[in-house]
Parts: sequence; C-alpha cells; structure tokens
Amino acid sequence: MSAVAVIVAAGTGERFGNAAKVLAPLLGRPVLAWSLDAFAGSSLTTGIIIVVSPHTEADVANLLAAGTWPQVIAVVAGGETRQHSMANGVAAVPEGTEIVLVHDAARPLVLPEDIDACIEAAVEHGGAILAAPVIDTIKRVEHGRIAETIDRSMLWGAQTPQAFRADRMGIMAELATTAEPNITDEASLAERLGFPVQIVVSDSTNLKITHPHDLLIAEAILRAREEKAS
Repeated sequence: MSAVAVIVAAGTGERFGNAAKVLAPLLGRPVLAWSLDAFAGSSLTTGIIIVVSPHTEADVANLLAAGTWPQVIAVVAGGETRQHSMANGVAAVPEGTEIVLVHDAARPLVLPEDIDACIEAAVEHGGAILAAPVIDTIKRVEHGRIAETIDRSMLWGAQTPQAFRADRMGIMAELATTAEPNITDEASLAERLGFPVQIVVSDSTNLKITHPHDLLIAEAILRAREEKAS
C-alpha cells in the first residue's frame, strides 16, 4: 500500500504574529522538522509532499538539505488560501497512490502511531481524521452574552492528519478550489460530497501552534515525552 502525506506549511501566521510560523524554533529545531520526523517515523507513510509559501521556500529547502527525510518526494508552492494550498499538494501526489493524508505543519506533536491508525482507518472506511472529544463546556454566544449551553457529548475537535482514498481526495481537492474560502479542513469537503469520515481518537497533545505561547506548551509536552522514553 502507498500512502502519501501532504504537509501544508504555507500559512501566513497572522494569529502567531510571524509569517514563518512553521520555522519557529521548538526545542532548538523548526516546528516543521518535528512534523517531518513524525511522518518519517510512520511505518505506513511512503512519501511526503511539502506545500510552502514564497517567503519560506528557501528556508525549507535549507532545512531539507540539512536533514534526513528521504521520504520527501516534492516541494510545491502554496496558493492564496489553505484550500488552494492543499489542492496544489494533492495535485503533486504520484499516480498509483492509494491513500492521501493532509496535515498542518503547525501540528508538530502528532505521533507516528496515530498517523498509521489514521491510514488504516482510511483504508477500511474511505476516510478518517484524528480528533479528540471536547472536554470544555461549550456556550453559544450572541452579542457577548451566553445564549445557550451546547451538549458536548457528541462534539469532537478535528485535528490532522486527515486521510482519504486517493480518488476521493482528488475530487475533494477539485471542490476546494471552487468552494467558499471558510472551509477549514478536508473533512468538511468530504461531508459536502457525502463521503463517510471515520474518527480516530487522538488527544489534546496533538495541539496546533497558533499563538506564541503554544510553543511553550509544545516544549513541555516534548520534554515529558523524552523523560518518559528515557
């Protein structure tokens, strides 16, 4: 079986305050390097495609030259939105690939075993995503005031990677280039097309680096993992 991961590293980093968020140092290494390590450590991922922005292209090339990630098969340019960047990455997936995963480079703490579980679920069900059950009490707010409390028993926080059979991902990528720009993940495209999406249980340690303080949390998680492994 062949499974190719498209790692989207073409964000603008507006909320982070730095357009090169994926190159921010995390325990002395760029955030992107940790994401690459995770997919390189996956036993089922056979190739990696990185989608980059013009302002990070040279730095990513230098990172790859200094690293040991032979699974990287292509580096492609991103688009105006995340949807277009994803579509550009999917377009570079080699023919004959069976499963395509899309992963946000800003989730550097994903575990190789969770990546493999996502691939296996996509093989069985056609599509799968990592997700974690919502643990906070959720409020719907109108004009700054609570309107109601939402039942969280059926609510899950979507994460990446999100994996689909290649033929389905190709159709989803086509839709991504024409849909409104507020679609934030591949599962939303699958829902529109009626493709089933299986949940693979993850946890909150697969966090997304959104604000600078998230790096401190990520460092604490990585140190805890290192201590547990030693």
